[in-house]
Order: sequence, then C-alpha cells, then structure tokens
Amino acid sequence: MSTLAALPRMRPKGFLVGVGAAALAGVFAPGEAGAQSSVSAQGFGYPLGQLSSRAIGLGGSTAELDPVTTRNPAALSAWGRSGLHLQYDPEFRRVVAFGGEDRTLAARFPLIAGAMQISRTLTAGLSISTLLDRTYTTRSAQTQIVNGEELHSLTLFSSAGGLNDVRLGLAYMASPRLRFGVGGHVVTGENRVRVSTVFDREGYVPLERESEVSYNGTALSAGVTWQPGLDLALGLSGRLEGSLRASRAGTSLRTGRLPSRAGLSIAYTGIAGAVLSAGTDFEQWSAIEGLGSEDVRAQDTQEYGLGAEVEGPRVKGSVVALRGGFRWRSLPFGVPSTAFDGAPGVGDGMLWARERSYSIGVGIPLANVGGLHRAGLDIAAQRATRSGFGEVAERAWTLSVGLAVRP
Repeated sequence: MSTLAALPRMRPKGFLVGVGAAALAGVFAPGEAGAQSSVSAQGFGYPLGQLSSRAIGLGGSTAELDPVTTRNPAALSAWGRSGLHLQYDPEFRRVVAFGGEDRTLAARFPLIAGAMQISRTLTAGLSISTLLDRTYTTRSAQTQIVNGEELHSLTLFSSAGGLNDVRLGLAYMASPRLRFGVGGHVVTGENRVRVSTVFDREGYVPLERESEVSYNGTALSAGVTWQPGLDLALGLSGRLEGSLRASRAGTSLRTGRLPSRAGLSIAYTGIAGAVLSAGTDFEQWSAIEGLGSEDVRAQDTQEYGLGAEVEGPRVKGSVVALRGGFRWRSLPFGVPSTAFDGAPGVGDGMLWARERSYSIGVGIPLANVGGLHRAGLDIAAQRATRSGFGEVAERAWTLSVGLAVRP
C-alpha cells in the first residue's frame, strides 16, 4: 500500500495510540491518509539500515567495512571462509501521543547472508535484507451521533510487509590492501493492509476491507575498501538509482525510483586491542515519491555513526569482543504539519522524524576447532529515540542476534 499515514487533527476518545486514523474509504485509495501506530513506519516504512548485528553494536559506523552488512560489496572479500549468517532483531516499541500510549513488538528477521570463496582473490556473496519495514497495528475508538443517539465504533488498522533487497555481490582482492566489489540488486516485497470496524449497537454490520500491493525493482551497487596504512582502513560504496514498480493483482499501479545512496566508513586500529570507527551514509529517498501519490512525501536522509570495539575476557581460549556505538540519522518519510493543529512545518510544511540511538554489543567466538572459529555469535542491544512529530514520540529497544557458521 503506497499511502502516507498522516497524523490527523482529531483526537477521538479512547484512541489508544494517538497516532493516526482516517476514513475507511480512504485507506486503500492511493494518495489518501491511512492509519499509523509509529513514528518510524510512516510512508513506505521504516529503513532498518541493512546492518549486521556487529555493525548495530558499533552504531552502524563500520557498515562499509563489514562483510555481512549488505551495503559495500567490496567488503565481501573480508568474509574469510565460506559461511552463512542468520539474524533475528525483535524490536520493543513504545509510542506516546496526546496523552495516550501504545506498546508493540515487531519480530524481524532482517538479514540472511552467505558467501563463498571462489579463489584466493575472488569472493561471491548472496544476501536477503530488509530495506523498508511497514508492520504496525493501530486501534481507533470513535463516537458519532446517529438519529439522536450515540454510536460507538472501534476500528483496527493493521499492516504487514515491506521491501526486501536481494543482492548478489562479487568482490575482487587486487592486493591485501585494496579490494573492489560490484553488486546486483532485486528489490521485492508487498504491503498487506487490513481495516476492520465493529459497532456497539445491533443492526450495524461490521466492516472489513483488505488490500495487497506488491513491489519489484532492480539496482546496481559498487564499492572499494582500502588500507592506506597498517592502522587505518577505509570503505566506500554507492548504489545507483534503479526502477521500482507497484502493482495490485498483476496490474501496474505506479512506477518510481529506488533511492541512490553513498556511504563511507573509517576504522583505526592503532590502539592495541581496540578498534575505533566512524561512518556516514547519504540516501536519496526523495526519488521514491513517484511510486506513491502527492500525499507520499520523502526527503533525502543523512546518517552518522561512531563506534568502538575492545578485547574483552577470554572464554575457553577465545577473546570476546565488547562493543559500543552511537548513531544519528534522519528518517525518509514525513507528515504534513497541518496534522498537528497547524503546527509549523519545516520549509515545505512537513514534519520529518529523526532517530538517535545508543548501542552495546558482544562478539562471542564459538566452536573453536583446530584453531579455527567454526561459528560466532554477535549480540547487540540498541536504544532508539525517534521524534520530530510534536507531541508524538517513539522509543524502542532492539535486540539483535546474529549467528555465523563457517564450516
């Protein structure tokens, strides 16, 4: 469903989340307002960042150097032995709006990745990661006067789905210090939306509506990693803008563009037993506006991250890595300022969300056989605050667990 979930002026009694409601007839029409139960999942959804558990623990600062994170195909050459990575990231979200509160759990499997060494200098990798997640549930209680009597209704808005990025990457090691990579992307996904309304008086039939919109598109990416000195590593990558199509029941609805992006990561290893890192990422989300109606507004986003990793205690002869990070970024989809009783917007009358997060993590080597780590467990906890919509604020805990197996 390609609708902007705008936050309404009305604040109906019993509106548990206080974040959005709309006319039932408009929920499934492109360009009309929908219901929303989070700050993060506006528009086409929440961008998870396509980060591995290790990168999340470092505030996303190592995204361009991390072989599991799907941003830089050149980083695949650092994967090492062939293997498989599986990741589970449940998010515990709390939204506060207009005196109301909503708590939800979003269970996500945002990343599956595998890589294989073709030769000493060539590595291939295949990954499936979540580009946008649009999963939420909102309840809205309303009261109307019908024939002089009060009629109470309860409407449940629910959405499940998003966009997934399937990437096939190839990395070439020109030298131990210089590596190049290219990637081909197929973006696919769907949004499944359901709206149901029940009334508290006999004679009123419950209303239910469902809609499903699917998406597909393609893109290309390229990157490089470089070690200019023994204590410094740089990673740089970009994704070219590609096509993206929305369809319903096999019928094309709209055609837009996937956002182009560019990112940079720097890591310093000159301190014994420690890695200090910083990273940034820019994404042209405004290109996706053509996929929706005029009500779907998107902005180009920026992301900045800092991280540190140090050697921790030894467990059965293996060193446990301890991590910490900070991440700040803007989110792509906005809400008209008129949704907040005429609150002033920024420039074009829109309110845009921002996210600030702190994270900690550990890396635990597993199955040490013959001096080789056959498996590893990365765990990260992230505390995020999302704001920018006036009285509406969102706070979330994300637990990221990644398991890597290398036979």
